[in-house]
Amino acid sequence: MAEVSRYLGYRTNNEAEYEALLLGLREAKRLRGESLRIYTDSELIEKQVNGEYRVKEARLKRLHQKAVKLLREFPRVQIESIPRGKNKEADLLANRAIERRLLRETKGRGESKGSDDRSPTP
Repeated sequence: MAEVSRYLGYRTNNEAEYEALLLGLREAKRLRGESLRIYTDSELIEKQVNGEYRVKEARLKRLHQKAVKLLREFPRVQIESIPRGKNKEADLLANRAIERRLLRETKGRGESKGSDDRSPTP
């Protein structure tokens, strides 16, 4: 139905997984979705959202609370963890977002293709 990707900056893997979940939930809400089937390659996110694991980290608690609040807005939701190898589309979207960000940063600095942020060695 839709593909969404956004550069998130520097995050832990778990923070990025929650941010991706929130991004997807907001898009589903925008599209007026009612029945959601969510696939994640993070067993931790699945178990925390389903209430099987407690959320201990303060930063994750905030993201978890936002996700649970959004999930309650949908009549039917199923979240399931799948092997990373079966989640290649999500990896592709994440890589596209990173590449777009890097391209914008490179163009913003007026650098030519192939340059990087490393300083020359003396």
